[in-house]
Amino acid sequence: MGYTKVYNLYGGIFDWKNQSQIVVNHLNLPTDSIHAYSKVWSLWLHKGIKVYE
Repeated sequence: MGYTKVYNLYGGIFDWKNQSQIVVNHLNLPTDSIHAYSKVWSLWLHKGIKVYE
């Protein structure tokens, strides 16, 4: 498809947020809200606000 710079976010967005990295929302503004998928998956998110919907 022509992509030349593709990266794997090892550990996913949970690990990214747990390392205090910046996450932005659809308005490109910093947010602490992270979609946690389910109560089981949310155990891996230690920083941020867990969102389920």
